[in-house]
Amino acid sequence: MTEQNAIAVSRGPIEGLQYYAETKAHQLFVIDSVSNTGYTWAEVYGLVCRMDHYLQSAGCTSKDRLAISCADEIVTLVAGLACLKAGIPFFLLPFYLSPTQKANTLAQMGAHYLFTDHEIETPPGTQLLGLSRGALSAYTYGVQNNPVIDEEAIGFFVLGSGTTGASKLMPFSHRIIRQRADWANAHTDISEHTRYSVTVHLTFSSPFFRSLYALAGGYSIVLGLLDVRRFPQAVAQYQVTHMLSTVLQMEQLVSTFDNTKKAAFLSLEQLSVSFSTVHPDLLTAIKRCITPYACNSYGCNETGGAARLDGDAYIALPGSVGKPYEEGSVEVVDKEDCPVSANARGSIRIKTPCMLEGYADPDLPDNANFRDGWFYTGDVGYFSDDGQLIHLGRGDHLMIFNGINIYPAEIEQTLLTHPAVKDVAVVPIKHKLHQEVPGCVVSLVAGAQMSEMALKRFAADLLGAKAPALLTIAESVPRNPQGKIIRSEIAHLIASSVVPNQAARAQA
Repeated sequence: MTEQNAIAVSRGPIEGLQYYAETKAHQLFVIDSVSNTGYTWAEVYGLVCRMDHYLQSAGCTSKDRLAISCADEIVTLVAGLACLKAGIPFFLLPFYLSPTQKANTLAQMGAHYLFTDHEIETPPGTQLLGLSRGALSAYTYGVQNNPVIDEEAIGFFVLGSGTTGASKLMPFSHRIIRQRADWANAHTDISEHTRYSVTVHLTFSSPFFRSLYALAGGYSIVLGLLDVRRFPQAVAQYQVTHMLSTVLQMEQLVSTFDNTKKAAFLSLEQLSVSFSTVHPDLLTAIKRCITPYACNSYGCNETGGAARLDGDAYIALPGSVGKPYEEGSVEVVDKEDCPVSANARGSIRIKTPCMLEGYADPDLPDNANFRDGWFYTGDVGYFSDDGQLIHLGRGDHLMIFNGINIYPAEIEQTLLTHPAVKDVAVVPIKHKLHQEVPGCVVSLVAGAQMSEMALKRFAADLLGAKAPALLTIAESVPRNPQGKIIRSEIAHLIASSVVPNQAARAQA
C-alpha cells in the first residue's frame, strides 16, 4: 500500500508532487523509455516550475483555454502539470490526429493557446507556444507565487463525442481530479515500489489520468511504451509492475512473441487490458503468454473505472467486463430506469464518488445522461447469474433489421469463436428496404485460409437472422491507437467491397 492509502491522506496531483519532491526528492518518478532517461521527483517539480513561469510569462491566465499537443511525452506531462499548478485550464489534443483535425478541434474548442513541439497550423485567435525538453531544462525562471488552488475551478477538459455526434468537453475540477485519483488508487494494488505504464501516447486522457494518479499516490510511471516489439525488453529493463494496454496491442504481442518472452514480464503484478471488451480466448492467451495477472477493466471518462474482469474466481463469459468494484455502483435498467433481473438486457448506468456532474456546455443534449446521481453510459448489457456485467455495445449502435434488434457485440462475439478469425468489427449499414443491415470487417489469423462466404455461413448457423448481411475480409480492422474501431473506415471498407461483388454477380 502507498503511504497515503495507509494513513488515508487525500492529495491532489500538484500537492502530491510538491510533497514527494520534498520527502523523496532523489527517487525516480518518471522514466522515459524512449530516451532511457529518468527524472526524480525533485527534477520533475523543477521542470514544472520552469514551465509554470514560461506559460505565465507568455500571458496564459486562468481565463484562457490552452491546448497541449506534443510528441515528447515528458514535455506533455510537464506542460499539463504546470497548467494545473498555475490554474490554467487546458485540454490534450491527441498527437495522432491529422493537421486538419487538429486545426478544426482548436477552432471548435476556442483554444487561446496551443503548446506544441511540432508544426501545426493554428486557426485565428490561437497563439502558438512551445519549448523543447532541452530548452525547458535550460530555462531560467523566477519563483511563481501561485494562488491556492481553488478546488472547484476547472483543472482540465477531456475531449469526447456524444451519442448525438456532437463534440463535448468534460470539465474536471481540481476536486474531481483528486477524488478520481483516490478512487483509482483504492482499486489498484499499489505500493511505493509500483512502476505504472500506459501503452498509448500521453496526449490521450487515460494515460494522463494515470500519471495524475501516480502523483497523488507517490509511485512511479514509465512512458514511451508504444511499440509492442519493445514491450518485453522495456518491461524487464525498467521493472514495470503495472501496465494498462489495448486489446489490439495485446493481440499483436501474443501473435508476435507467443510465450517465448514470458520471462521478460515477470515483474508485472497487473496487466489491465482496457478501452474495449476482451474476448475470453484472448484473456486466456495473455495469461499463458505474458502474465497470469491479466484483467479487463470497464468504465468511462465521466465516471472513472467501475468494473474489472479478473477471471480467477469465475469463468469469464463472452462479452464480460467483470464485476463492479462496489455493490450498487453499476446497474442495468429498463426504459423506466428500474433495475432489471439477471440476464435481462437494459441500459448500463454507473455511480461513483468521482463522477462528473455534467458537460462544459449546459445546453448539450448529452447532459440528459446525468440524472438522479447516475451517469447513463449509452451502453447496453446485462448481468449474468453470477454477477458478471455482459457488455453488448452502444445503445445507439443498435440495428433494427426487419424488426429484429441486433447489437454489434452479438455478431462480433460469435465470429470471434471461429479459429480463423483474429479481429472483427460490426457497424450498421443503412438500407432502403431493411432500415439497417449489419455489416462487418474481419481480419484472419496468420496463415488462415477462409472465404467470406464460409464465414457468413458460419455466422448464419449460429445467429440465424441476426447474422451479418455484409462481410468483408481485410488485412486488419481499422482502429485508432487506443484500439477503438474507426467506424467511418469500416463502413468504407464494406462499401468498397460490396460494389465490386455486386458487379461480379451481375456479370456472371
